[in-house]
Amino acid sequence: MGKQAKRISISDIISAFALFISVVALIITALEGEAARRYNRLSMTPIIQFEGIFVPHEPRPQLGIYMANHGTGVALLESFTVYVDGKPTPLSDYGGLGEAARMLGLLDRSDFPVKFVTNLRKAVAPGEVLFLFGFDKEDYTKERGALLRDAMSRISIHVRYKSVYDDVYEQDLERPQ
Repeated sequence: MGKQAKRISISDIISAFALFISVVALIITALEGEAARRYNRLSMTPIIQFEGIFVPHEPRPQLGIYMANHGTGVALLESFTVYVDGKPTPLSDYGGLGEAARMLGLLDRSDFPVKFVTNLRKAVAPGEVLFLFGFDKEDYTKERGALLRDAMSRISIHVRYKSVYDDVYEQDLERPQ
């Protein structure tokens, strides 16, 4: 007696094909899920940028240093360090920018109406622009503008921030060389 070969039935072929299609669908679903996670992460990326305004113009009501989140996600600030002439400002009740104004001698000048942020929020929303240091455009004169330009040339800032996905970023406002 010879061994008979088992015949493959139509239902066996359909079952195998269904299993193959299920495995392919599972792989595609996993790949699509990974792509969606990457897209979500990128769509929530904060982008902090600094801007220096030296002459009055719209839409900025003050002259000086601004920090803006031009990204699509919230920037969660971890550290904010201010430097004057390359040296970090010491901690004080004024905050880093107030201490920078003091080190530059601007707080002692009654003719220079300097303004600065003393305490930054920990979260900067997308599209939000924060005034950090300078004065109101109504107080602008050429002499004050020159003094502000000199002060801003001596200030640099380093900010470390993260996204809601805990991706860490860093940005600097460098002193002009």
